[in-house]
Amino acid sequence: MPALQPGVNLDLAHRVTTSVGIDAWVLPGDGIVCVARDITGTIGCNSTANTIRQGMTLEEQQQPQPGQHGNRYLLLGIAPDNVKTVAIHPDHGPPQIAQIAHNVYAYLGRSPAHIRLIHRRPLQ
Repeated sequence: MPALQPGVNLDLAHRVTTSVGIDAWVLPGDGIVCVARDITGTIGCNSTANTIRQGMTLEEQQQPQPGQHGNRYLLLGIAPDNVKTVAIHPDHGPPQIAQIAHNVYAYLGRSPAHIRLIHRRPLQ
């Protein structure tokens, strides 16, 4: 795994399996939160304040494995508490909805994609 950002507290780390079978680690800390891919160690970090406000996404391009054609693309992210759905918009193909588990979502596909967070309405 690459070097961790200062302030990350490994005692608070927890592992999450996403709905597409990607395992990830959420690594909170003092003013920072990171998400790391379990197998490759790819890691992305953001300030806790920004992640709470707008979430964060880690992008990874995977080289083809034997028997596969073309690259695969992974989006792995943390959704803020008030987000109920993450809409994934691949460059090619129809939009998809990503399931959120413990504030973590993932997309694995054959095309690069971007996300749209769909927020819940605030309680009044």
